[in-house]
Amino acid sequence: MQRGCSPAPSCTVSPPAPSCLLRARRNLDCRDEAAADDGGRRAAELAKWRRVVRLLAATGGPYDPDADAVVQEELAEDRRREEAERQRRQEQQRVADRADELAPASGGTA
Repeated sequence: MQRGCSPAPSCTVSPPAPSCLLRARRNLDCRDEAAADDGGRRAAELAKWRRVVRLLAATGGPYDPDADAVVQEELAEDRRREEAERQRRQEQQRVADRADELAPASGGTA
């Protein structure tokens, strides 16, 4: 494997050569025919690699997810989703608690 082809978070090698992108494209092309209709996954993978290569070329240093705007946007979206889910569960619990409070009062009037 050529140095610089794997953009791992701890990668400290020089930015990948364009040949790494070509090899990545060939590897993706060589996948079995069932992956031909992958719903855009191949294009997304290539776009990710291009973005990482540009980031490495711009910084001249190791890959840093903290400096990757796309990664940071994805993390922020994950946090927003988790917060919305937490709030939804809290509201469900409040409704259930209120139903429990009202249940004994309505039980004797039927």
